[in-house]
Amino acid sequence: MRKFDNDNEPDPFSAIGLQAALIVNKLRLQAQLANIDKEHDEDAGSESDASHSKEQRGANHSEAVAHGVKKIIAFEQRARGKKSGSG
Repeated sequence: MRKFDNDNEPDPFSAIGLQAALIVNKLRLQAQLANIDKEHDEDAGSESDASHSKEQRGANHSEAVAHGVKKIIAFEQRARGKKSGSG
């Protein structure tokens, strides 16, 4: 009897770890942004304070994105069996 196997589709389990890392990072980022929004609501002040808060939020978002990218790169290196560290 012939075994039917669809080898044309990618292995669905190869990227599960990466997808899990992306989801966790997205949830952490959303939690950080929610905390920033709460702080902003508590500190509602003049228009200059609002613009400063937007700049700070943008800086925090950039830092969070950079951190998430570094974590993903480290994860991919571990998955490939490479040493993490310099790079």
